Amino acid sequence: MHYIETPLFAKCYISILRGKWMAFVIQGIWYIYRMKRKVLLVVFIFLGVFSSKINAQYRLYGVTTLGGIYNDGVIFYYDPLINKDSVVFSFNGTNGSEPATTLFLASDGLLYGLTHAGGSHGLGVIYSFNPKTNIEQILVNSDAITGYDDDGGNNIIQLNDTMLYGTFSYGGSHKAGTLYSINMKTNNFTLLANLDSLTNGAFPVRNLSYDTTNHLIYGITQFGGLYNLGTIFSFNVNNDKDSVIYNFNTFASEPITGLTRALNGLYYGMTPGGGDSGVGLIYSFNSSNGQVDTLVNFNRLNGSSPWGNNFYLASNGLLYAMITEGGSSQLGVLCSYDPVIDEENVLVNFNNTTGFFSFGDVIQDPDNGLLYGMTQEGGTHSDGTFFSYDINSSTFTKIFDFNGTNGAMSKVGLTLVYDTLISTGESKINATGVSIYPNPSTGIFTLSFVGARNLAPATIEVYNALGEEVYSTSYQPLANSQHLKTIDLSNHPNGVYLYRVINADGTSLGSGKLIIQK
Repeated sequence: MHYIETPLFAKCYISILRGKWMAFVIQGIWYIYRMKRKVLLVVFIFLGVFSSKINAQYRLYGVTTLGGIYNDGVIFYYDPLINKDSVVFSFNGTNGSEPATTLFLASDGLLYGLTHAGGSHGLGVIYSFNPKTNIEQILVNSDAITGYDDDGGNNIIQLNDTMLYGTFSYGGSHKAGTLYSINMKTNNFTLLANLDSLTNGAFPVRNLSYDTTNHLIYGITQFGGLYNLGTIFSFNVNNDKDSVIYNFNTFASEPITGLTRALNGLYYGMTPGGGDSGVGLIYSFNSSNGQVDTLVNFNRLNGSSPWGNNFYLASNGLLYAMITEGGSSQLGVLCSYDPVIDEENVLVNFNNTTGFFSFGDVIQDPDNGLLYGMTQEGGTHSDGTFFSYDINSSTFTKIFDFNGTNGAMSKVGLTLVYDTLISTGESKINATGVSIYPNPSTGIFTLSFVGARNLAPATIEVYNALGEEVYSTSYQPLANSQHLKTIDLSNHPNGVYLYRVINADGTSLGSGKLIIQK
């Protein structure tokens, strides 16, 4: 095995990663003085480490089912820099009422969502919202033919730079829900599938997931299928064919949470029924062979009856979720699940002060790792709360209480929007972490973009120990995909290399070292 000597600039970089700031400064000055070259690379490394902290200011956007001027719900944001929440839009019935989905930030810079009431037919709307202008546009007035949402919280996803996909829980030709697409450039709505109880399940719920390896969209239905206890179904975007992949049964029944893909490639979900105690369980789904395995049984103390709660993949590789009921007060819990050791841990037992009955999801702050979430009820005004949880210190913090004026009774999750998009209209990738494996390797590496959202392309660059760029490529994630990118450096010699991933605006998504060892 042969290794090339690590130059001083690389040692400086490693000092940064280890927190040895003074050593970095001394080594950097000495290196510049002696070598008088590659100075720009030292600057690039220094700025690369800090650029995300300097530039990556953002807001967390959310919706509440009630509250606001007309008590039909609001769109609001929370600014963590100034610790302030602001209502930016109030629904009034005509433009929709009772928003029921987590806002989806698409590559066009708009936020998309559904309401389950209001609109011209009283059955809700599909809308877009511009965070730069605070203007809402109705795209579809839901009806019995298109399908409509009834408190199911069915989220929207994006598969390419043009198409959005989603489901309605009710309506359609079989009155069992529909699958649709919307062209973002033309706003054209297309009905792709009418679900029915026997063929593909009934009443689709929560989020769709897209698997880039087989080009299938996966969804969950609460009922229908072989046992009328729900299904996992797929839809092929290339031939518009839908199929049932799995029929839920009495041991795992009536799922109303979506699927979340972990770093091991498996999808994870929960059911509110079945299990040893009859109050639900955690299961995994292998998309390569259709296998479903039951993993953790809820027993009321560790959670009970998850109702719409999805897992969130955090930067540490763990899955986090709020469970609607159970815990020490039977008012719900925040838990983590480790797919590696198949272990669930209760982190927070919700109560009237913290807020309770959480139906939404958590999201992670890409800078400090905090999880943010909302509860539907409890708090000072009994209208729910907005909170954070520090996964490093295990600290729960209630940030503010909903009070009607600033919204009330949220049933969904939050969406992170960078200030650069608000000020310039330019989208970017939001990721809570970038990791690379295996490392060392023979030259084939996989980059994992944990929690990646939005669809603007980023650039992956690799430099050798002399500071020479040896590899560069662009990466554009797809919504709800696994967010993996393989890079091939097998034609390069053994040694230590540096990589960085940057957004189009120059902000850093991640950087580090990799080792080629043949």
